[in-house]
Amino acid sequence: MNHLGHLWTASPDRDLIVGSALGDIVKGLVPEHYAKEVWRGIQLHRAIDELVDTHTSTGAIKQHSDLQVHRRFVGIVLDVHLDHVLATHFSRFSTDTVATVVEHSLHCMHRSEFAEQLQRPIAWLSGRGDPRNFTEEQSVLHSIESLNSRLQYRGIRAPNMQEVYESLLLLDNLEQHCLQILEDCKTFADSFRTSVLQS
Repeated sequence: MNHLGHLWTASPDRDLIVGSALGDIVKGLVPEHYAKEVWRGIQLHRAIDELVDTHTSTGAIKQHSDLQVHRRFVGIVLDVHLDHVLATHFSRFSTDTVATVVEHSLHCMHRSEFAEQLQRPIAWLSGRGDPRNFTEEQSVLHSIESLNSRLQYRGIRAPNMQEVYESLLLLDNLEQHCLQILEDCKTFADSFRTSVLQS
C-alpha cells in the first residue's frame, strides 16, 4: 500500500493519520514518548503493509510467470498501482473524496508535533506524488519512475521499475485482485479504528 492507501485507512482520525504517515519513517521500536494514539497509527500502517504483503491476491500476482524474474520488486510497483486503483474507485470505499482525505491528512500533518519529521511525505503529497491526481496514468508513471532513483540512491541493484510495472499491467484479473486487497484492507481498518475508539 502506498501513500493514499495509508491515509485512507487511517482517516479521519488525526492521530492515526499522523502515526500512519510516520510508518515509513519510524523503524523498529516506537519511542516511548510517542502518544499512544500516534503509536497506534504506526501499528496500523505496519499491519496494513503486512496484510497486503501476505494477501492471497498478492501471492497470486507474484507467482505469475511473467513476473518471476523480478519477483522481489513486484510488491513495490503493486503498492503504487493499488493507490491508482483506489483513487479510480474511491467512491466504492469511502463517502469522502480523494481530495478531502488528502487535504485533511495534510492539515493534520502540518499541525502535528511531528511536522518537521513529516516534511518529506508532506512535500511528496503536495507535489509529484499528489494522490489527487492518481486517477491519471501520467501521475502513476511519475511515481514509478521515482522508484528507480530511490532504489539507486539506496545502492539497491534493481531492474527498470517501469518495465516491471508494464509487465504487471499485462496480468489477467489484476484489477479484481487489487479490489479484493482493498476490500480486505477496508474491513481490517474499520475494525482497527473501532477497537481504538472503544479502548
